[in-house]
Amino acid sequence: MAFCLRLMCLTVLVLAAHVMLADAAVTVKKLRARDLAGDALGNKPEPYVRAWCNGVSGGRTSTKPGTSYPSWDDEFGFINCKPGHTLKMIVYDEDVKDDDTLGTCKKIVSKGTFTDVACAMDKKGTLIYNLYVS
Repeated sequence: MAFCLRLMCLTVLVLAAHVMLADAAVTVKKLRARDLAGDALGNKPEPYVRAWCNGVSGGRTSTKPGTSYPSWDDEFGFINCKPGHTLKMIVYDEDVKDDDTLGTCKKIVSKGTFTDVACAMDKKGTLIYNLYVS
């Protein structure tokens, strides 16, 4: 019984997330990065991305272990993000204790469809994504 209830709750959450992305005014898809820095010991990063629009969190991507050239199937959807607002994405290196910031990208949102937007991050590497603004 408890398993069925958990499964039903999970199904509702997944459906709600899809509805939110479908209704989003701003959507970020097809994220990928290149030339991300590893740590001082020479280990490759385990990157993930967090995103905000106008200060509102859009969540985070999955973590990609051991790569300086990750790509993510995850999407960010922002319902209340509008042209003129700032889209901010930060790439992190997931660590056991404290995650390191690999770089930050900021973009002023404008209406339209933008494919393969390349953002040279403030530290090292490039974040590339598609942006859809209605």
